[in-house]
Amino acid sequence: MIRKITRILVPIDGSESSVHSAQWAVSLAESTGAAVTLLYVFPMTEAQQVSLEDLTDEERERWEGEISTESMDRVIAELPDVEVPIHRAVALGEPPAEVVRYARKDRSDLIVMGSRGTSAFTGTLIGSLSIEVLHATDIPVTIIH
Repeated sequence: MIRKITRILVPIDGSESSVHSAQWAVSLAESTGAAVTLLYVFPMTEAQQVSLEDLTDEERERWEGEISTESMDRVIAELPDVEVPIHRAVALGEPPAEVVRYARKDRSDLIVMGSRGTSAFTGTLIGSLSIEVLHATDIPVTIIH
């Protein structure tokens, strides 16, 4: 059975690869009527996350917003001008785990991600984040090269 695609999750990091995957996802969303969520995951160790627990909800939201604004704005500026609902989301933690967690929470039908991000492993065909997400979820994953 083919599932209807209504929610597409696109992890972004501001790289050219994440811009391209967001553009592809928006084009798909336009033809299927789906909504797109751009997810920026700020990589943090458990120790760093614990120190954030002392912040108020308002302070944390402001901090998360400042972190993701530059990457989000860069990606959104390069999206085609179409009538597709685009949502922004931010998560803190290990990127592969947070992408899978958010996709489940949001009930995403599809995860669209670039083949390479901003990591040091630029020589690989498919980035380690993409591979980890692909193996950690039962949600379909499309990797854009």
